[in-house]
Amino acid sequence: MTFIADATPGFFQCSSQVIDIPEGEIGNVTVTDVSNNYDTYVIRTDIMTDDNMTGDYLSVIVGPDTTIGFLTKECNIGDTILTVNASIFTIPLSKGMKLSIKSATDYQDLGKLVEFNVYDNTIKVTNALNSVFNTLSFIQFDSIIVNNLYLVGGRTYSIGNKGLWSKCIPENMITRVHYTNNTTSAKRLIIVNQYHYN
Repeated sequence: MTFIADATPGFFQCSSQVIDIPEGEIGNVTVTDVSNNYDTYVIRTDIMTDDNMTGDYLSVIVGPDTTIGFLTKECNIGDTILTVNASIFTIPLSKGMKLSIKSATDYQDLGKLVEFNVYDNTIKVTNALNSVFNTLSFIQFDSIIVNNLYLVGGRTYSIGNKGLWSKCIPENMITRVHYTNNTTSAKRLIIVNQYHYN
């Protein structure tokens, strides 16, 4: 038996994901989750659009709502500076990260990370809290790969031409596709991935 492999971990594969967008009201959002039961190192992604997709929007999120920490001090309505556990700073935080907060009863989009201070264990976000969040409320992170991309119909969008294989998507981690349909017509989106897997 002959295997196709190279010096990178695992084996090469190319596969497609077909997403059918149903007809409906203008502005409807179709959400599709995909995952694999093995680690994948994405090399390149091609997003193929139909002619009738001009004006629609696409977002792709890897690991949506991944918990990275929690509050260590209660936060009130209007707060943008949150006190969090120290271990949150052991992950590679970066300004511009998309964050959210979740308690047993509430969830809110925090917008983007503006600042973080490892000395007083605080983070600052763009969206002020609209309700009270208690200690131990979860801080969550979305890794947004495609951010609200305006589509032009009949085109192929290539992502990662320089290679993304150093970024591993762990087994069973969800990749979530948000498609905003700005017409009432049904459509079909095709996503082709090239990747190494192991």
